[in-house]
Amino acid sequence: MAYIEENLKIRSKPREDSDEEDHVPDPQEALYNIADRWKVEKQKPTTDVGSVTNSLTMLTAIPEVDLGMECVIKTLDVIRFWYLILYQYEAEKY
Repeated sequence: MAYIEENLKIRSKPREDSDEEDHVPDPQEALYNIADRWKVEKQKPTTDVGSVTNSLTMLTAIPEVDLGMECVIKTLDVIRFWYLILYQYEAEKY
């Protein structure tokens, strides 16, 4: 157990990178550095009161309501009734 605690202490310590002090800049890496005058600060996006994303998240956050099996059966009965009427109407046409 002591071995594990000792290793955890060693790993939790911040590393001391002495390589950065002795590091000589590479000319190839310097080509990819961006000058400060070309850097752009990132701004936080502002949310408008009537924005599309705002209303979209509000709509998707509404939970679906379970109407129960009685409502589903009633709806299916109504659909079957209207299909029967439509079928009879089409049969009378021809």
